[in-house]
Amino acid sequence: MVYNLIFLPSSHQMGQKMTKKPLHSLYCTWNSLQIWGLVAGDEVIHLSFDRECQQAACGPEPLGTVDLAKQKEICAFLLRTLQGTATTFPQNSPFIQRGTPFQHRVWRALSRIPFATTRTYGDIGRELGNPQLARAVGQACHKNPLPIIIPCHRVVGSSGLGGFAGGSGIKKALLAYEQAWLKAEGGK
Repeated sequence: MVYNLIFLPSSHQMGQKMTKKPLHSLYCTWNSLQIWGLVAGDEVIHLSFDRECQQAACGPEPLGTVDLAKQKEICAFLLRTLQGTATTFPQNSPFIQRGTPFQHRVWRALSRIPFATTRTYGDIGRELGNPQLARAVGQACHKNPLPIIIPCHRVVGSSGLGGFAGGSGIKKALLAYEQAWLKAEGGK
């Protein structure tokens, strides 16, 4: 299965019909990390660490569950992404159908943060041409529909961890997992 990271115009906002393909729910877990997802065809369109947030993204429509083979494949992709071994990241990432042009710029910048490294919100603002955009970068990170794939957990505050839609405990765990995996692999 090949995924593409496609940023579409902002007219496709959350709450509007995201796709004409049937929607299915996804659930992945490893260690203590739980991830809920929303899949349209072969395209993951939303991920969350919070079941209630995921249910809000799904809307009132009853959803089928992703078949077991596809679920295993997507969960394996997410794990490879967390381990820095997704070979063509972000080209093999799911697509995004919503977000403002500014959010798309931030998400593209996040996608370029190397595995097991961090950048500050101000660093991302500077990359976008204005270090004063740190707060706006943080807001775009909070709206990221594909955490892990678009690694917003790799963005930290200038004086600490910073926020994370999944909570600071999950952010710390993701950063620690990447560092531990890098160390176990000999710093490759």
